[in-house]
Order: sequence, then structure tokens, then C-alpha cells
Amino acid sequence: MDDGEWHHLLGVIDENTWEVYVDCNLESTLTTSFNDLGLTSNEPLVIGMSSLGDQGDYKYFDGDIDEVRVYNRTLTQEEMELLCNAETYTETKEIEKENQKSAINIFPNPFESKVTVTSNKAINSIKLFSTDGKIIFEKTIDRESLSEDLDLSFLSSGIYYVKVNDEIIKKIVK
Repeated sequence: MDDGEWHHLLGVIDENTWEVYVDCNLESTLTTSFNDLGLTSNEPLVIGMSSLGDQGDYKYFDGDIDEVRVYNRTLTQEEMELLCNAETYTETKEIEKENQKSAINIFPNPFESKVTVTSNKAINSIKLFSTDGKIIFEKTIDRESLSEDLDLSFLSSGIYYVKVNDEIIKKIVK
């Protein structure tokens, strides 16, 4: 695909079924009797290069690769959908919806134990995700509020994603 745009690629290998998703759409499925992937090899994992046989001929990917993740299990459909939208997870800029703009701020960032979430629109829900897409914290706000304090002292150090009102996602670091 050479259109000058970034694309989200997701590969799923489940025993002898291989699937490739491009921009969240299933593009290719291969079912094979070959299921020894050699994933227990001591050889380093190489991304962006393939060996074409034993002759030492190599083919290199011509483009940019960003934010690679490798899992030791098959992801659930929900986890794959979260990853499909992962480009929004890594952006700290505001996300524009059609004809409406919500501004979300989360501070301090990085944080030690507590954060404050502010918005120019009422905050109805807040979800906190780990980097592998699992929900670790969820809060529903029943009152009209433009600001919400969260005690996240129970978290380990790391990177997390906060989703506000099911539309805006921000990265935070503890």
C-alpha cells in the first residue's frame, strides 16, 4: 500500500489460521497445516526484513514502522478493536468530532497518585486502559461536571490511556 498515509496493520496467528487486518478491516485469511512458527527460537525477532531462503537474500520493508506490539496470546475481538483505534491513544492532541470539539486536559502528567481531568463539556464517564487494552478503572459521573479528580495511587509505574466520554483518549504516565 503506497498512498503516503499511515495505516494500522494487525496480524493474528491462532494455531494454523493467520489473519491480516488493514485499518481495522480483515484483508486476508490463510489456513494452513503449518503451525510450528518457531516462536520459541533463540534467534532475535526481526521486523521489516524477510529472508528469502538460505542464500542470504533479504528483502527490506520500504517505509516507516511505528509502535510495534507482540503478544504471546491471541487477542480478543474487543482488544483488537481497541488496538485498531490505537493511533488515537498515542496522540496528545485533541480529537475533533464532526461539528464539535471537546478539549480534555489531564494533569499533572506524569503523575504520582492523583490526576485531575478537565473538559469544556460535561464529563459523563472516564475509563482507564493499560497498554494492552484492558480496562483497569471505570467511573460514571451522574452530575454535570467539567472537572473530576481521580485517585490512581493503586497503579504501578507505567503508561496508561484515559478515555473520557467514550470519545477522547489521552496518554498518561505514572
